[in-house]
Amino acid sequence: CLGVPMTRVVLLAVVLAYFYSVVLHNGYVTWVR
Repeated sequence: CLGVPMTRVVLLAVVLAYFYSVVLHNGYVTWVR
């Protein structure tokens, strides 16, 4: 089926986007300090 891989890809994209946002925010904060 195509439904399961698509949902997994979407979930992975959301997790990666959240992780990237956290890392970018942490890097920005440490850079400001």
